[in-house]
Amino acid sequence: MATVVPVSIRDSLSTRLLKIVFSIYFVITLTVTLIHMTAEYYNARESVIRELMALHKTFEQSLATASWEMNQNQLQSMTVGLENSPIVEGVKFKLDVIGTVASGSTLDDQGNLVRNGSEGQIQPSDEDPSASDLIAYPFEIMHKHFGEVRHMGSGVLYSSSSVVFQKVKYGFAFILVNAIIKTLALWIIFLLVGRMILSRPLARFTDALEKITPDEFSEIDIQTTGNNELKVLEQAFNSMMKKLFLARKALKSSMEALANANRRLDLLLHSSKDISTSYDKFTCTTKAMNSILQELSFGTVNNAHLYFQEQASDGSDGFAYFRLPKVSATPEGPDFQLESLKHLDHEFYPKLPDPVLHRTPEDSLETGCFLSTNILSIPVWHNDKLLGWIDLEGINYQRLNNEDKSFIDSLAYSLAISLENLGFTMELERKIIARTRELQETLHQIEQQNTSLLASNRKLEDLNDTKEKLLQKLSSLRDTHVQTLKDLSQEWQSSEATSSRDIMRQVTREIYRIDETLRPITSRYISEQAIQSKRVLLAEANNKQQIIAKMALRGTGVELDIVSNLEQGYKLLNQQMYDIVCVDRGMIELGTLAQEKSKETQCVFMTSENTPSYLPILINNPFLSNIVSRNEDDRMFTLKNILTTVSKLVNHDLFGLEKYLSWGVEVRQNRVTNSVMRHDLVDEMERYLQSLGVRRRILSSAVMVAEELLMNAIYDAPSDSDGKPLYNHLPRTTPVVLKPEEQAVLRYACDGLLLAVSVEDPFGMLTREIILKYLQSCYGGQPGSLNENQPAKGGAGRGLFQIMETSDLLVMNVKPQVKTEIIGIFNVDPLQSQTPKTTSFHFFYG
Repeated sequence: MATVVPVSIRDSLSTRLLKIVFSIYFVITLTVTLIHMTAEYYNARESVIRELMALHKTFEQSLATASWEMNQNQLQSMTVGLENSPIVEGVKFKLDVIGTVASGSTLDDQGNLVRNGSEGQIQPSDEDPSASDLIAYPFEIMHKHFGEVRHMGSGVLYSSSSVVFQKVKYGFAFILVNAIIKTLALWIIFLLVGRMILSRPLARFTDALEKITPDEFSEIDIQTTGNNELKVLEQAFNSMMKKLFLARKALKSSMEALANANRRLDLLLHSSKDISTSYDKFTCTTKAMNSILQELSFGTVNNAHLYFQEQASDGSDGFAYFRLPKVSATPEGPDFQLESLKHLDHEFYPKLPDPVLHRTPEDSLETGCFLSTNILSIPVWHNDKLLGWIDLEGINYQRLNNEDKSFIDSLAYSLAISLENLGFTMELERKIIARTRELQETLHQIEQQNTSLLASNRKLEDLNDTKEKLLQKLSSLRDTHVQTLKDLSQEWQSSEATSSRDIMRQVTREIYRIDETLRPITSRYISEQAIQSKRVLLAEANNKQQIIAKMALRGTGVELDIVSNLEQGYKLLNQQMYDIVCVDRGMIELGTLAQEKSKETQCVFMTSENTPSYLPILINNPFLSNIVSRNEDDRMFTLKNILTTVSKLVNHDLFGLEKYLSWGVEVRQNRVTNSVMRHDLVDEMERYLQSLGVRRRILSSAVMVAEELLMNAIYDAPSDSDGKPLYNHLPRTTPVVLKPEEQAVLRYACDGLLLAVSVEDPFGMLTREIILKYLQSCYGGQPGSLNENQPAKGGAGRGLFQIMETSDLLVMNVKPQVKTEIIGIFNVDPLQSQTPKTTSFHFFYG
């Protein structure tokens, strides 16, 4: 509490009151004093006039006689004598016969002040009073002679204000001193008495207020006598403080009760929420019981009996019963484990036992809890339906008040709603589970049928397309090559021996052409035969990719197994061997296990992530020699890639861009003999693709990829027997002529949906490690860092990076030290080309 600063005398209430009262008193005193002094002044003035009158009466007869006798000297002597009087300032006689006789200060006829000498002459003087200060007493001079009164003239006796002031100056001084003394005395008396009667009691009042605390109260005594205002204030304040402390005490009690009610409401709300989120009726009921025990502080109950509606294993309705011995409440829940219900003593009743129902009074069926001896019974009702029952033994009825009963009833109501909802939910869950199981079985059957139908439909479409192209090729074979053989046979029969060799050479060429025409047909047949009965394991958690894989492979005769997790994969790999194991990021451990069991098993890493995301996985797992990235936005493209991948690995035939295109497509190819012809080959390819209607944007990308691939095949790929590059150190503007064993092949084709460009070289020097290092440096923002110590070496992986970023699918097929083939594939379908570009990357090494 802040300390009260004592009030100074200057700022005290008594001083302020004194200032106000004294101001008023001073004005009144000043006014009364001025009035008093004015009255004294005028009283003295009247006294002077009376004295002048008495003086006139004294000299009246002598003056009248001197005037009658016209004795001017006597008159003059009389004026001087009168002037010498203390109250006379001047004398003036104006006689009818003699004229004017004056002495001292008088007024002339014009009212001007004049000074008369003793001889009657006028003498001006600076010490004379002003005309306004003179007090005139006029009188008439009358002489009575033989009974006849004659007017002899007039006279004026002059006095002045100074004479009056001389009379009152001591009185004025006494009045002023008296007023000052009384004022000062009043000031001091008022100040002292005010301090004693007002300031000191108020100071004691303030000190008493300072000592008052919110939790302690004592009556204030300001030590005043009488029934004055301060005493009334003291009594009123004491009465107010008593009421305040009583009110505060009541408020504190109310706040404690309110806080307890709020806490109980919070607990009720929390318990209700906790109960409503329970997953089964037993947990729901035990949570309600724990909240009751914890809130009401019953301690440990001897036994708790729980009943709630449940369905038996045969589907009949009844009540599940649990007996819980020695239960204590804890903030975390009852002090027993709920992990398994089988450890608890429980039974099932078709209805509640009679002893339970007999404890229920008729008037408490829906009113909530009640005490029967020392058992607290809590029936759980909702909509006139008994949903459960809780009995707690060893409860002291004296510790159960109305607020406790209200809390239990509210919690029982929440429990009733939760039990009813759980009943609905469990019934609904049973129906949903049963229905879901049926739907899953039906969906699985439909999915199997749909997969088979789609695979069959794709197979039929492929067969139909193959049939048309096969008939077209056979027709072309009959009309061209076979007819040519017939003509050559006839010519040979009629020709001479010298020309027979030429004819045989032509026949041989035609036979080779026939073989080239029939080779795709026979290789397709061989591939289809080889893929049958092969075992493929697809470890894929994505259900969508599983369906696509089924659609791609189920119609080929492949024995396909699909697993969604590692546990299933370990189980299958331990049971049997697989020709191909396809794994995603989360299933790489299965690829490791498959390689450990059989080196013949081909492992394929399949991913839908972008290249920078899965590069670390490829670097850390060298056994993943086959890489296939999928495009989730292009379902048919993914189908084709999966089928092609499996076919390539099963047949051990990695090369050929036609594997990614429709069967029978026309593939053009040219051998690359030197670096100069590179531009001609690219221009020829551009003209051909342009004639097929390929759009300019895709055409530009294909041309760029072809130029980069040719540059790599001419300058980077050629190596000697020790693997040392032959032309890599040369500037790319230096002409290079390739030997026959060094020459590359440029191939390209378009089937209307996909455009493929490939370049193959006869060296096979592009290893998996080199590709990953180049990609890691480029995607890491450090292109060329691998060649920093080899200034003469050209290239830095930028070309490979550009090819990957430009193509929709980049395929690298490598047979070490034999052949390298890089294929760039572009989607020319207008609908698919509008989707966001995601480059797929395939790598096959073996």
